[in-house]
Amino acid sequence: MSKQNVSPLDGGDLVVKSLLKEGITKIFGLVGGELLRIYDAIERYGREEGIDTVMVRHEQAAGHMADAWARATGGLGVCLGTAGPGVAHLVPAVVTAWADSIPLLVIGAQIARMFDDTGILQGGLDQMKLMEPITKLQISVEEPYEIPKAIQRAIKVAMSGRRGPVFLEFRETALVRKASEEDLQNIMNPEQYRPLERPIGNPVAIKKAIVILKTAKKPLIVAGGGIHASDASSELIKLSTTYKIPCGTSINGVGAID
Repeated sequence: MSKQNVSPLDGGDLVVKSLLKEGITKIFGLVGGELLRIYDAIERYGREEGIDTVMVRHEQAAGHMADAWARATGGLGVCLGTAGPGVAHLVPAVVTAWADSIPLLVIGAQIARMFDDTGILQGGLDQMKLMEPITKLQISVEEPYEIPKAIQRAIKVAMSGRRGPVFLEFRETALVRKASEEDLQNIMNPEQYRPLERPIGNPVAIKKAIVILKTAKKPLIVAGGGIHASDASSELIKLSTTYKIPCGTSINGVGAID
């Protein structure tokens, strides 16, 4: 029997249940501090319901693993870091994902607001500003009821348009305070808050590309990572072979053609 009903609901439960609803099966991180409520919920029932945790010795490794997972599966990578140094250690991996348009949900813990400016261990780092230049979106959450919508918004942004990493900061109060059954009702199915179909090109830009190809004397196609994001390898190959256009890829497009 699942242990999820033994303890009262808290913010950690809302995080795990939101990830389960999204279909997340793998998260990468290092247990510590404020993140314990999330890992506790995973241990009580999350693992049984499908979430596998990959423990690392350093948060940077967790970030790179989540990046690799997203590249290999075409889905969303999830990594976690505790307050202060834990989040800072994720930066090199997040920069890589930002540069290559890889969708990551970067979860960082943060001390309770009451401890701001007190010199508390691992406190004092403005994580939102740290992540601002290298993520598409930054959200700080202070109360449990905010969690479902914050996760939904973050994932929608990460997976929409030009994909990329997003940063979700959970204050200690958001994770340790009690949640309600009403909060659970705010956890929606993915199709209710984000597009699930593969991204398509801008119709105007496509028409311009057709004109360019028709008038080009020696056309050459260089495909990028958008081919993988749109799952359009077969269309790319068909275009290249039908019209006898040589085709190559950028580093992010490697694997798109045989």
